[in-house]
Amino acid sequence: MCLVSQTRETREIDSFKQLIKTESSAKRQAYLNDKLAREYLDVHDSLEKYARISLTFSEKDKLYEYQVDAWNTLGISSRKTGNFQQALEYHFRAVKIAEAHKLSSHYFYTTYSTLSLAYSEQGNYTPAIEYGYKSLHATEVEKDTLNMAIVNNNLANIFFEVNNYDKALLHYKKALDIATQLGNTYGQALITSNIGSVYYQSGKLDSAKSYFDKSLVIDEQIEDISGAA
Repeated sequence: MCLVSQTRETREIDSFKQLIKTESSAKRQAYLNDKLAREYLDVHDSLEKYARISLTFSEKDKLYEYQVDAWNTLGISSRKTGNFQQALEYHFRAVKIAEAHKLSSHYFYTTYSTLSLAYSEQGNYTPAIEYGYKSLHATEVEKDTLNMAIVNNNLANIFFEVNNYDKALLHYKKALDIATQLGNTYGQALITSNIGSVYYQSGKLDSAKSYFDKSLVIDEQIEDISGAA
């Protein structure tokens, strides 16, 4: 699994680098450098480097959508190094740009979602939940069903952390319904396992076993060795 993933990531990185060499428009440079930056999520220097390049191009040509993306990527970079205060600062810059230029709900979804994760990762759960719901509302406005599932799952994760198992179940089950409608089997396996964890922590062991069994069946069907383990 890891070897396949590394090969795919290497191909993506090489592809973006080749395209960057041949592109002349600031818009494409902003887009490609941000995409390249996100291929380096575990390599802080490269992540920061290409996000900054993307920001330079997007600011030069007043490409506000790409400025939002670049600031959010820089926020992710700061989170990776544990600098949560700087991460919040970058994400809020993205919010201000999206608000000032009345960007589509998509850009609010991505920014609110990253803000929610930034707060959650430092254990500040009240604003994490607040921005999680803002992100969910933005996905509903866009009718973006895949990201509705992701945000519901993220919200459920936060409620799980604060031992609010009723709310965790509510959002996991919403996420599972959407993943099932979309035929997203990987998502179904992951969320079904998450539901099993809620029941386990709640002491409802029969229900927990039922959901873990369902998750295992799906993992084996799609040959997800890591999930099955």
